[in-house]
Amino acid sequence: MKLAYFVSKEDISLMKYEALCELAFSLDVKDMPLRRDYSSYINIMAAKEFITCISCYLENHQRNDLSQSPYLALMINESTDRVLEKHLIVYASYLNKDGLGVSKCEFLKLILVADGYAQTKYNAIMNMFSEMSLDIKHLVGISTYGDSSMLGCHEGLVSKLSRDVPNLIDVHCVAHREALAIVDACKCFPCLSYVDKIANKVYSWINASNVRHLDFQKLLQEMNLQVLEVLQIHDVRWLARGNMMVRLVKLLPPILTFWKCQAPMWYEKLCIFKVLFCIFKVLFYVADVLLELDGLNKIFQKESIDITSFSTSIEVCLNSLKKKFLGDIFAKNTIYLKLFIENAQMGYLKHVNDNGEEYTHTLLYVSMPSKDKNGFPLDIQDGSLNTCIEMAKGFVLKVIDCVNARFPDMYFFNASKLFSPMYYLSEEDERVRKTIIWLSRFLTRIGNHVINANGCEKELKAFVDTLYYGCEETFPNLLKLWQILLVLPISSVPCERGFSKQNIIKNDRRQHLKVDTLDMLMRISMLGPSCDLVNWERIYDIWEKSKDHHVADL
Repeated sequence: MKLAYFVSKEDISLMKYEALCELAFSLDVKDMPLRRDYSSYINIMAAKEFITCISCYLENHQRNDLSQSPYLALMINESTDRVLEKHLIVYASYLNKDGLGVSKCEFLKLILVADGYAQTKYNAIMNMFSEMSLDIKHLVGISTYGDSSMLGCHEGLVSKLSRDVPNLIDVHCVAHREALAIVDACKCFPCLSYVDKIANKVYSWINASNVRHLDFQKLLQEMNLQVLEVLQIHDVRWLARGNMMVRLVKLLPPILTFWKCQAPMWYEKLCIFKVLFCIFKVLFYVADVLLELDGLNKIFQKESIDITSFSTSIEVCLNSLKKKFLGDIFAKNTIYLKLFIENAQMGYLKHVNDNGEEYTHTLLYVSMPSKDKNGFPLDIQDGSLNTCIEMAKGFVLKVIDCVNARFPDMYFFNASKLFSPMYYLSEEDERVRKTIIWLSRFLTRIGNHVINANGCEKELKAFVDTLYYGCEETFPNLLKLWQILLVLPISSVPCERGFSKQNIIKNDRRQHLKVDTLDMLMRISMLGPSCDLVNWERIYDIWEKSKDHHVADL
């Protein structure tokens, strides 16, 4: 027999809150084996009440931690879910109350918004601060994905918040910026759009027919190649282009062989040397370039990014591109492009399987047959190797320029090295000079009303020596600057993970979940600790005080 409500505190101790969530809403986002049937204790209403109490318990803990942190920062993103509801997801970065030097990044709130206007978002954020009894003056930074409603210079969300919090540090998500830099570079080479067209044609042609798909899989087996699926380019996914190009590299021999028999018109276009070079420049070459940039993007997507090493990661990536493509030896130490150039010296591509069977394809040294919307050719140069190499070098230079243009605030991230002794120079005078420059950049960006600039300058020499030599001192002003740096977010990637979690919970069979319930389930899923660490007595008290309850008879 089901009970309407929990009978006693002893029943509470029997309940595992993960199991309760699974029973009530089929919440499949955690490993939640059911060791016994709890359905005899509850019905759906009791489960929802209990979920509300768990969420309230977790929210109270988080609110207490946030109130004790001297500074906090927000990561904000918006999305439309599967039932076309607009949501604003908010994450908070703050200092752990257990000690200095430890910051936390946690899901804070899922908010239903009526539209995408900046004023609507601003009102939602201010209401959230009011409901959680948080001081807006503690807000020091905000990271967004960078659209005009967020970063508009006059009426964007950041501009509106800056009126309440002067010198608020706004950061356009570095992962978004890095992806946009690649898009900017590609726009300067219109012929590359033809390569995207070919790549997507491969995907659509093979996958549009079940027969062709099966025949292609058989061909892969005959050529003793790993059976893989062709991927499609997704413009909204950061790593989609790089992953697709690398996959196309591996599948190029069977694709050429397949099209040679079944799609001779497309086969002829794919055999053009310049197309292949761009598929070995956007495929073999950009498989090399994109492998570098995808590696950089993966660094930006980590759970926590060391802000002191952020600028170094970009510098290392760009220097690697320069060495590989702009040095004396073109394609030096590349994985794919060098191999392609070597194989193409004889004017054809050849693949030999394990049985000794050869698959040969003759290359055509002509320009790309690509045209713009007005019918004018996008590629007017010849298809020789030297022309392709010069185009490749120009593309790398453009990528580097676009990355630098997308990160005009690199000076600020470089200045964060002040708090990482690994970047200190060994010569004392140079070390002092460098750290003074870093400090001045920080103070210029953050402002004197937050940090005592004179106090920081007085403490700087002793502070740097403390970090460098391992001495012990007290530096109240510089420690405040350090705290700001610790909570400052440089990406909104956690928000993307939050929306992924949202889509797992609010699936096709539960698409009528209200935003309040969805918010609670996301909080439990992402913030819920181990059952052994939960204060079940406190959760029971929250439930008991929520309203009058009537215990059903057994």
